[in-house]
This record gives sequence, C-alpha cells and structure tokens, in this order.
Amino acid sequence: MEQISGTPQVAPAPVKQFHSPSSQVLDLVCVGFGTNSLALATAVKDNNSSSNVLFLEQKPEFRANSGSSSRHMDVSFMHDLATLRDPTSEFTFLSYLQQQGKMNEFVEALSESSSGPLRGDFEEYLGWAAAKCSDLVAYGQQVISVESLSSSRWAVQAMCMETGETRVLIAKNVVFGNDEHARVAEHFNEDSVTEQSESMAMLQVMEAAKQVYRTNPQASSDSRFSTLCIRTVAIHNLVFSDAEPLFVRAML
Repeated sequence: MEQISGTPQVAPAPVKQFHSPSSQVLDLVCVGFGTNSLALATAVKDNNSSSNVLFLEQKPEFRANSGSSSRHMDVSFMHDLATLRDPTSEFTFLSYLQQQGKMNEFVEALSESSSGPLRGDFEEYLGWAAAKCSDLVAYGQQVISVESLSSSRWAVQAMCMETGETRVLIAKNVVFGNDEHARVAEHFNEDSVTEQSESMAMLQVMEAAKQVYRTNPQASSDSRFSTLCIRTVAIHNLVFSDAEPLFVRAML
C-alpha cells in the first residue's frame, strides 16, 4: 500500500482532538505537516477560521530542510508564510525576527546585500511558526486510509507510530498537504464503492483529490515557495467556504 507521509523541530504531545471520541466531526483533517500544511495552519490561526482542525504528521517533529544553512535564499524575505496574504500577520518573517531579537542584525545585513535571508535563519523561522501552531498538530501519526462516508463526511484512519493504536477521525474536509502539490479531497461516486481494501480506498480518494495548484517542475525550490501564500489562500477558501474568505492583501 502506498504510504502517505508528510515532510515535517518541535514535538508537542498530540492534541486533545486526536483522543476525542470518533463521533466528533472535525472541520478539517490535513494529511502531513510540511511547509504547505504549515502555511495553511497559519492562515487558519490568523483568520480564526476554525479551532476544530487537526494536522496529522507521521514524523515525530516538524522539519524544514532548505539546503545549506550558510547560503542565501533566491527570493525576498517577504515571500514567507504570510506576508503576501496579510502583512499584519503574527506569522511573518519580520514578526519572527522581532520576537527573537534579531531585527537589527537582519536590517544591517540587508543594507549591505540585496540577497534573501540565510537558509538557516529561514528554517528557524519555519520551526518557530510550527511551534506556534503545535496545538493543531498530532505528530507520530500515520494516515492509513481516507474513505468517503457521505457527500459531507470523510473517515480518516490513522495509526500511532509509537503504540500501533489506530483511530478513526470524522472530518468535513480532507487536505493532502504532504508534497509539493497540496490537494483537497473531493467525494467520488459512492455507487462505485463496494467492499475494498484500505489501500484501494486511499487510492480512490487520491485520484479524486482536487489539485489546487501545480508548480512549475523547472522552478527552483525558492521560487516555488515564493507563491505559497497565494496558494494557501486558494486552499483555505475552498475548505472553509462558510468562513470569512482570505485575500492576498499585498502583492510584494
């Protein structure tokens, strides 16, 4: 069976929702907690879209690897998790610098060079943002299957990597955010779903998932990351259609 995993430095205890009765209906379950999912989590936090969401990550902690930590990124620091979406967000790179007492150092370096931030600094920023979203994440959880229950409900089966215990979560929406192409699951024809294996159920959902955006395969990782905020807006508004929509407030 194809394994669904994320690309996740913080490892909080699993959030309470994961241990709640399976009858609880979550607004969103996101498979994987890499950079795509982190951007979505920050948008949910900023917009107060819902507190009833859960990100499931197979790895024990968030990990961001953007290459050599001593090299500069190819894009401006404004291409972060939130600035293009909302410059006033608490999740911008400048907010991170301010809270960590690194603002003056960064401004001085910026005045001497037009290069982007150091990759090492940006990785620390992503880890900082992930820690601020830790209440929405359950680490060490492998998603085994995703099945359509009805036109408005999904069943997500996940296994604890440490204990082997499995739980079934019920969600209104499922997002696959564990690779470069974040996707929102769509309900397929239930008449075609008979007795099937977990792997077949997962494959059917994956094939039916709506790919919200497709990246240019020839673009550098930095260039792909630079439009992450815009993609996040599209994903958020599709999932939380009843909430106040997000807008790209600044095109910097």
